[in-house]
Amino acid sequence: MLNYNIDNYFVARLSLLCYISNMESFVIITDSGASLSTDWQKKYDLTVMPLAYVINGEQFSGANVTDADTIELYAKIKNKTVISTSSINEDDVRTTCGKILADGKDILYIGFSSALSISYETGARVLDELQVQYPKRKILHIDTKAAGMIR
Repeated sequence: MLNYNIDNYFVARLSLLCYISNMESFVIITDSGASLSTDWQKKYDLTVMPLAYVINGEQFSGANVTDADTIELYAKIKNKTVISTSSINEDDVRTTCGKILADGKDILYIGFSSALSISYETGARVLDELQVQYPKRKILHIDTKAAGMIR
């Protein structure tokens, strides 16, 4: 019996997509714009690239953000605190993805909406550069065209 809750549906769709793309061993990479809970990240062994953000002039890296940090961030947004974000860091993408590719794994990158951020373009551009360096590896990048929050 199939359970069509969101996480099984999500993984089933990604698995099918990777099968069709002929990826054998792959890593799923997204960015913190996906707002995935820590439990989800661990459960599905997802690599999450951090988006930096600024609140009242103080910059935060976006790395190692806990669920409590995310809840606090959304509370600040609700209270109309001015918050700005930046793209994923090119060097972080190059280092993280380069190691994955060097380890002989393929990459499925699901990027934060290109309509809302430059993060997808940044990730896709770096991955296209890495494809030249690792021609035997398969790299697939998907623009979600949406922002998401799964809790």
